[in-house]
Amino acid sequence: MRLLLDEHLDRRFAEQLRTRGYDVLAVAESSDLLEADDPTVLERCIADGRVLVTYNVRDFRPLVEARLAAGETLPGVLLLSPRTYPQGTRSFGAIIERLAAVLDAHAGTALPFGMEWL
Repeated sequence: MRLLLDEHLDRRFAEQLRTRGYDVLAVAESSDLLEADDPTVLERCIADGRVLVTYNVRDFRPLVEARLAAGETLPGVLLLSPRTYPQGTRSFGAIIERLAAVLDAHAGTALPFGMEWL
């Protein structure tokens, strides 16, 4: 499984996960996605076969639901709860470990689903 981290996640998450051997990119590292709107970010995930990781359930839920209702498949969206994983450095290690566990559990496979909470 390959991940794309939404703009709310610092590029250090992707860097740390790559040091562990995972294929992870961050929007913050991609000049063509830095100021892209949410539909464009989701399109990139679909085109590249990447699961999106985001806190932004409000905007991505309707986009994903519309695609699923239309019978499309997509790699999926992993949603981070701000209650479980508050934004900022306090949750850095916990988010890294959780994402690493998900990546290990699905090594070498796609994760065809709509949305799932971490």
